[in-house]
Amino acid sequence: KTTTVAGIHLHANNGAIEVGPGASVEAATVELLTQPGHDISIQGASIWASHGPLTLQSGRDVLLGTTGSLTADQFTRLDAAGKLSIQAAGSVRAGIGAAPYASYVDLSGEGGAGQGVSIAAGGDVDLSLDTSVGAWASTIDVVAGGSILGQGHFATWENASADGTGTAVTLTAEGSISFDSIHTAGYSEGAGQHGGNVTLTARTGSVTGYQISTDAGTRYDADGANAGHVTVSAGAGIALDYISATGGSANESIDAAGRGGRAGNVTLNAGSGIAVGSIHAYGGDSNGFNFPSGL
Repeated sequence: KTTTVAGIHLHANNGAIEVGPGASVEAATVELLTQPGHDISIQGASIWASHGPLTLQSGRDVLLGTTGSLTADQFTRLDAAGKLSIQAAGSVRAGIGAAPYASYVDLSGEGGAGQGVSIAAGGDVDLSLDTSVGAWASTIDVVAGGSILGQGHFATWENASADGTGTAVTLTAEGSISFDSIHTAGYSEGAGQHGGNVTLTARTGSVTGYQISTDAGTRYDADGANAGHVTVSAGAGIALDYISATGGSANESIDAAGRGGRAGNVTLNAGSGIAVGSIHAYGGDSNGFNFPSGL
C-alpha cells in the first residue's frame, strides 16, 4: 500500500519506530523522531519525500535493511527531493544481509547547496557493500563519533562549481574510515562538468578503500572542466587502491582555442604508512589551437 499526503511527521515519545518490509510511503516531507534509548528501524521499505527533506532523528540507533533473516534479496530506499538527514545518538547501520541473499540500501538526496545527504552518528556508521549513498547537484557529509565502517559506495553528480564544492564528499570519523568507492566525477556532456572535492579525516585510525575518482568531464563547447581535489588525513595508515583526479579535455572539434581543465590536488597525510596502488592527477588536453593542457 502507498500513502501520499502533504507531510508525515512521526514522533515516538516512548518507543521505537519501525517501518517493515513492503511498506511504501510518499509525502512532500517526512520526519521520523525517537527519544533517547529508542531506535528507528526501516527494513525492506521505501520512503520518498517528494518535495522536500526526509529526516530521521533517533535517540539510539538507525537500522536500515539490517534484518537478520531473509528469504530473498531485500531493497530499502530513502529518497528525498531535498536534504536526506540521518542522525543517531548511537550508530547507523545499513545493508546487513543474510547469505545467500543481499540487503540493498539506497540513500539519496538533492536540492543544491547545503542539501544532499547528511549522516551523523555518536557511534559508528556501518555501510555494507550493498549500500549506496548518492546526491544530485549537492553534497554528501558523514560524521561518526566512532568509525565509518564497511564497504559503502558514495557518488555525487551534476557539479556546476569550478572549485569542486558543489558536489563534495566529506567523511569524518574519530576512529577509522573504510569504504569501497567514492565517485564525484563530472559527466562529459554539453557543458562538461567539474569533479567534486573529496575530504576524508580519520582522526585516530586508518583510511582504507578501493577507489576515489574526482575526474572532470569533457566540455563540448569550451575549455575542459576541472577535477576535484582529494585530501586524506589519518591518525594511522592510509591504504587505497586507486585515486584519479584528472582535468577534462577541451573539445577538439570546436573552431576556437580551448584550454584543458585543471587537475585536482591529491594530498595524503598519515600518522604511519601510506600504500596506494596508483594515482592519476593531470590536466586535460587542449584542443590543439593555442592553449596548453590544464595544470
